[in-house]
Amino acid sequence: MWVTAGTYDAKAPIETRRSVYADVARWSRWADDIVWAKLDGPFQAGSSGRIRYRGAPPLRFTVVTVEAPNFYITEVPLLLARLTFDHRLTATEDGTRIVERISFSGPLSGLLGRIQGPRIKRSWPTAMARLDALAVNTAGCV
Repeated sequence: MWVTAGTYDAKAPIETRRSVYADVARWSRWADDIVWAKLDGPFQAGSSGRIRYRGAPPLRFTVVTVEAPNFYITEVPLLLARLTFDHRLTATEDGTRIVERISFSGPLSGLLGRIQGPRIKRSWPTAMARLDALAVNTAGCV
């Protein structure tokens, strides 16, 4: 298994996170590595969709868990591996603390972690800053 995690203190209130995370078609606006994403149905546990990462063919993904606004897990099954995004949000005095755990599991997890891990670690802080900016705009915060 390969795992990385990060913490980001966002300005936008936790309530705005639901609408930003649930708007799957806009994921590419805050995550550079996503070309497009589509969800077949509402953003709830059990829903699935398709996502295309830069340099990869379209892939299926599943919303595994939603406990809005505090907890979301999505998974992308890959050949001999699984990519999991675990988002944990906590309201703070100044906005929202985001703790995200990204992991590869399965027989190819070590290889995928060595190949994709550095890019994931590099791009995560920028993605969180963009996500926060979208949430701030959604909330009308300053």
